[in-house]
Amino acid sequence: MPALYRQPLVAGYWVPDSAYYPAAQLPGGDAPWQVVDDPRARPVVRSGPVRSSLLASVDADGRLRQFDAEEPSDLDTQCHGSAEQVTRDDWRDIGGVTITHRFVISRLGPGRMLPFWDGQVTAVRLLPASTTPR
Repeated sequence: MPALYRQPLVAGYWVPDSAYYPAAQLPGGDAPWQVVDDPRARPVVRSGPVRSSLLASVDADGRLRQFDAEEPSDLDTQCHGSAEQVTRDDWRDIGGVTITHRFVISRLGPGRMLPFWDGQVTAVRLLPASTTPR
């Protein structure tokens, strides 16, 4: 977990934010996964008293299709919390790596879903591997 997210007031956003970077959600480390059923699991992160989790759904090929908040936010307040649903679609092979080309991110409230970002990858540029020592 990045240092910024170790602060209790920010830790609750790590799991929702990591939906944009699925490699951050690999099992183990700071986000152990709990099996829910087939095909869902729950990554959980804790920092002090703060606990954050989502339900992750995968398809038959093991691709992460969706993250769902387990509790809704109050969408009628200015600071409505981090209850989100993130869906992925349009998977393509790019240079031997399968990546999604479409994301939809929505805020979730009691009985309501408010999509606020719908994006599609229109181009991918593969760069040569760096030979610079790190």
